[in-house]
This record gives sequence, structure tokens and C-alpha cells, in this order.
Amino acid sequence: MTCFTCTSLLGRLPMETSDPILRRMPRGARPWAVLVGGVMCMVTFGIVYTCGNLLPYLVSYFRWKMYPDMHTGQLIWLQTLLSGLPMGMVIGGLFERSFGGRAGAFMGAIIYTFGVGATFYSIQHSYAATLLTMGGIASVGSSIAYSSILPTAQRWFPDNVGLAGGIIIGGYGCGAFILAPLQTTFINPLDYRVNDQGFFTQEDLLERVPYVFIVMAIFFMVFQSIGLIFIGQPDSDIMVETENLIGTNSEIRVEQARVCLIFSCIGGTFSIFPYITHKCFSKANFSVMYGFLQCAVSVAGLIAGLISTHALNKIGFENLFIVCGFFMIVSLCLTFIVHKTDLARLMVSAEREHEEEDGEYQVFQ
Repeated sequence: MTCFTCTSLLGRLPMETSDPILRRMPRGARPWAVLVGGVMCMVTFGIVYTCGNLLPYLVSYFRWKMYPDMHTGQLIWLQTLLSGLPMGMVIGGLFERSFGGRAGAFMGAIIYTFGVGATFYSIQHSYAATLLTMGGIASVGSSIAYSSILPTAQRWFPDNVGLAGGIIIGGYGCGAFILAPLQTTFINPLDYRVNDQGFFTQEDLLERVPYVFIVMAIFFMVFQSIGLIFIGQPDSDIMVETENLIGTNSEIRVEQARVCLIFSCIGGTFSIFPYITHKCFSKANFSVMYGFLQCAVSVAGLIAGLISTHALNKIGFENLFIVCGFFMIVSLCLTFIVHKTDLARLMVSAEREHEEEDGEYQVFQ
């Protein structure tokens, strides 16, 4: 009965594999082991969602060490680069096809962890060097690993690729929930507060900023070392009926441009979230609240996976995009009423008082 239920819900699962590790496991556990390993790896790549948590410490460090006039907005490039470099995804996809998911994930993990660890040195040298190691090298590595782990997990669930992809992406989103408290606990264990300008000035705190990248690199190596063990390939994919969903090559290029345009509209959300969370819940509560906020990414990944698994064959891609677009429209509408909430009024009032105090201080000076 249990096997029947599992089969009816998950469809056909390829149980055979020549992978030296997975073949030692029970056949029914192999697909789930790959998912668990994939999620463990993806958690480490979620550092992009902690940029809002790291930003006050990074800009304070740069101001203290070398750029006394630096402001928070200048660090937006770091988050932009960490969001992913398209070429890394292409390289990862090609590498996964040629050498397998574990090899691609291993190469990406090595590059990514090296980039994060090397930031210990680059952040002490210059902002440009930090962009190179953390924004460039680490971003390429995470993109390669991401595009290797995701298709490998989906191959184990040929009838439920959406569910498998949702779980893997959910692990990516959960990274902030683990990494943000880790960063805050290490850098600011005494719960120091910022000054009137919004920056940290405590030297013992600022001296710990570069070392957080060593701590994260060690944490990443531990999780990745365990997760990569289970990123193995099935012997052969179960044949799933496919068809050309678009048409000619010119139509495919047009559709690619449309999809890229749709996806580009999402990036602004991830840039605004840290700012909104910081404004609404203050620096003291930012790490915890931002972690909860990023849990929504995990939940959304699972929901999207389930919807695509059970609804795609019935309503088709176009209608599925319309359903997803509806949620984005609801989100847009909510932004128009945020300023009417009690919390928003309180924030505006506090900012006005702060501006008045700054004006009085300048007049006094």
C-alpha cells in the first residue's frame, strides 16, 4: 500500500545506478538521498540572501579601514553580482552533461568556497578586490554548482521534475535562515548598536568582519563535503514523452527573450527586500526577520513545484505563467497599501524626527 501510494504520487523513479556510493543504498532511498545532498549543498549557496545582513558590517568596515566617505548604496553591486552570472550557469550545464552532476557540483563548490574564503584577504585590500572574489569568483562557482545539482536531482524524479526542482530551490532559499544568524553571532556577539549615522564604530567588532568569511568557508566545506557524497546520477533516464513546445528556431529565440525579460523583473524584489526589512524591523532584529522572510522562498519553491507537477499537463505552460503572474500582481498591489499601515506611519514619523534632530545639530554647529 505504501509503495503504491508513493508511486502514484511521485511517478516512476529510476532506481538503478552505477554510482559507487548510491548503489550501496536501498533502491527506494536513492532519489531521496540525492535530494538531501542537493539541499545541503544549496544551503551554502544562499549567501546572496544575507547581503542585507552583512551590508551594515561591510560598509562600516570599509569606512573604518580605507573609505571614510563610503555609503551603503555603493555595496549594491556586491549583491547584484552575487545574484548570479549567466555564463556560470551555461558552464555548469555543459559540465554536468559531460562529466555528471557530482563533478560539476564539486567544481562549482570549490570555486565558490575559494571565492568566499579569499574575501578574507580581498576585503582588507580594497572594495574592487572584494567584488572580484566574492562578487565574481564566488558567483561563478555557485552558478556552476546550481546548474549541476538541479538537473541531477530532477533526473531521479522524471515524472515530478517540478517537485524536485522546488525542493532544491527551497534549500537555496533556506541558506539565509542559517547563515544570517551565523554571521551576526560571530561578528556582533555583544549586540553592539550603530551610531547616529547608521554605522558601527566598535573596533573589536570591525576587526572580526574579515574573519567571518573564513568561518563561512569552513561551514560551507563541511556541508558541501557531506552533500556532494550523494549527488550521483541514475544509470539512465526513464523516457518521458516530450515535444517541441515552441516551434522554429526564430520562435525559440523570441520566447527566450520573453522569458529573460520576465525573469529580469524579479531581480528588483531581491534588492528591495533587505532595505524594507531593515527599515521595518531595525538593525537589531534584521538577521532573524530576514531569515524568516527568506523562508518564503523555500515555501514558494515547494508550492511552485507541486503546482507545476500536477497542473502543468492540465493547463499548459501559458496558463501556468498567467497563474504565477497573478501572484506578482497581488504583490504589486500590496506595495501600494504598505504606506498606510501603522508600522509605516511610525517609520515616517521616526524619520522626520531624526531629520529634525540632524537639522538642529547642523544649525548648532
